[in-house]
Amino acid sequence: MKLNLYDICDEKLNKASIKVVLNKELKTKLNKSVEVLKTKVTFKELSNRLNVKYCSLWRYLNSNSIPLLLLKTIEDQTKIKFQEKIKELEVRKEKIKVVDKINENLAKIMGTIIADGHLRKRKSARGFHYELIVREEYKSNLNALSNWIYNIFKIKTTPIKKDNHYFIYISNKIVFNFFNLVIKIPKGNKSGIVTVPESIKKSNLEIKKAFLQGIFMFDGGVEYRTGYVDLISKSQKLIEGVLKILKEIGLEPDFIGLKPDKFGRYKIRFRKKSKLIRCIQLFQKNTEKWFRLNEHLYGLNSTTKNLKIAIRQFDLIYPKKRKSSVTFSDIIKIIQRLKEANLNEVSKELKRNKTVTYEYLKKLENWKILISKRKALKKIYKFNKLLKIPRRKILNGRKNCR
Repeated sequence: MKLNLYDICDEKLNKASIKVVLNKELKTKLNKSVEVLKTKVTFKELSNRLNVKYCSLWRYLNSNSIPLLLLKTIEDQTKIKFQEKIKELEVRKEKIKVVDKINENLAKIMGTIIADGHLRKRKSARGFHYELIVREEYKSNLNALSNWIYNIFKIKTTPIKKDNHYFIYISNKIVFNFFNLVIKIPKGNKSGIVTVPESIKKSNLEIKKAFLQGIFMFDGGVEYRTGYVDLISKSQKLIEGVLKILKEIGLEPDFIGLKPDKFGRYKIRFRKKSKLIRCIQLFQKNTEKWFRLNEHLYGLNSTTKNLKIAIRQFDLIYPKKRKSSVTFSDIIKIIQRLKEANLNEVSKELKRNKTVTYEYLKKLENWKILISKRKALKKIYKFNKLLKIPRRKILNGRKNCR
């Protein structure tokens, strides 16, 4: 779908105006349009008609950039189209690459901002600050986002760690206005009001799938012990919009919660293995949730005979989320201490019900970390001689950028 780049204009002409960087094709078209206008009016009359000072107009026409708003006015006067030739914009000498139609990388960024991003415009002593902030637990997701941003805007971003999260911060008026005024993503607190943008709804299936990647990578989840894929949001409209796209690609959730829970959230969940296999497309390869779902479906990719290494890897990759949380390494340590144990014994040690305990034991057995045997009427678990463990090959930098 084509985007209207002129929507980025949000002000009158001034020194801080967003400008178009004039390439060869734009200069040719611009000169042609001015010549057309000059056949009808004098240059001074032309400047008045364009609502710009005579000397300013002359300067713009003989420089390497022109205010976007002025270019729009010239287009309105002459009907000569410029938008498709606009490749770069600048503000205060900072150049930014732009696109005038939705592609897959842009759709992923849109999904990311709607899921877990924040557009903020704040006033300071020097004027306004225009900010895009994305916070995320997993660095691999932000590495992927950095790639998408570089592909679209040619802006280099680096994930920064703060406390237990990473974040990407962009302070740029063009980027802010592009997503706020062109894409129509609201600024400020948007958790309960966001929806699927109209530009995505009118796009092809590949674009819609890319949008879903941004949504699920940054707002979706892959449950540790079950592998279930969830999407939870306070926006009913977003859940309904995502649900419609999922149905278009033939991937209907096993559970749809369109009644808010006690926290005012709506939910989509995939449980069946046949659907989880197809859910892998909702996450970019070599990002954390892709690894987690891939490991659930197809097993772990490394081996060790050293139990300490196994525990360390599980603590690193499947860490404790809260003090009360259960982890795979908790189960491993119990089996290590007891040598072998049945479900009741592990459940008692873990202080969890049998259903939850069994799900952890079953997954560790599927991963070939534990083996089981029958002893009387009970199933006994103990360690395999060669332990499977998780490892990561993280997407980094701008490599593997599509």
